[in-house]
Amino acid sequence: MRGKRLTNSNIFDCKKVFIVGPVPQKEVSRALLEQKRSEGYSIVSFSCSSLIFLYDIGFVPDFHTFIDPQSYCRVVLKTGYLFLNEICFIGPKILNLENLFESNIRIYNNPHGGISGFMSNQRFLSIYKNNAPINTYKKYFSSHPYIIDCSIHKSNRVVDFKQKFYRIKNGRGEIDKLTYFLLPLIFFWFKSLKRLHITGFGYFRQPRYKGGDSSSYSKYLEAYKNIFPLYRKINFGTDVSVSISKSSNFSALGLAIEGKLKYKKTEKKIKDCLTTPRLQPQGPVKMRETKTPTKPNGNTPSGMKGLKKAKKKSAHTT
Repeated sequence: MRGKRLTNSNIFDCKKVFIVGPVPQKEVSRALLEQKRSEGYSIVSFSCSSLIFLYDIGFVPDFHTFIDPQSYCRVVLKTGYLFLNEICFIGPKILNLENLFESNIRIYNNPHGGISGFMSNQRFLSIYKNNAPINTYKKYFSSHPYIIDCSIHKSNRVVDFKQKFYRIKNGRGEIDKLTYFLLPLIFFWFKSLKRLHITGFGYFRQPRYKGGDSSSYSKYLEAYKNIFPLYRKINFGTDVSVSISKSSNFSALGLAIEGKLKYKKTEKKIKDCLTTPRLQPQGPVKMRETKTPTKPNGNTPSGMKGLKKAKKKSAHTT
């Protein structure tokens, strides 16, 4: 069966990680990602917009993660299952419906907490039941997260992302996926991380790739404001280098992780980055030429033609 858990942790010895978020910028191309991979970066895709973008430009990332089961279902409908056969899943234990409900009980004390839209979509429920992530990814690495709430977090409490896999809550409010979920995951699994490149997050004046849902942008930015003080207090070490575009509203986050926010000259930068922008529709994102995806080892994966028509049997091996 696909997705059998591995005990070999060498895959996470990588010291460089490149994260592709839901609003890929123009400079992110297949050529750039192949160059980063040749430089030793592991490429991590978050959610559906990012992975569909990578599929369209013909690039297979090393890892994919998501927090909303609808993201997985949208990827399946767009790419088919064979594309996922080349990718490792990394994240919480939400690999089938049973896992998903158990995870929600831990976070919301409700098996259906946070997934009302998913539960009302019979097509998505069928996909998750009959072709769950545990059966479609190349490998999977998952763990139950340690839950903390930044709205009631005590300032004297030590938070170490390398020691525990945290899933951070924002009271009963919306969360920003990068700071509440993705970065805690990255620092937990990649314990030797030295260089982190983040793209596709914090662009609240731009629509998501292919018109993904941007209705919660203002709530994401508000959540980021709430958690930013926590990131200023966490000791990430002095040897972590973070790259985030200056045009991103999250650019000050890199300074926080690097421990460079003690200088007064950064205060104006922080204030500017935390200013709520007005979402300005940019029109549809220009589609890129679809190419045959490149596998993590640089080869072309077999069976990439007709991915949309891939069926369950073709996605599994015994």
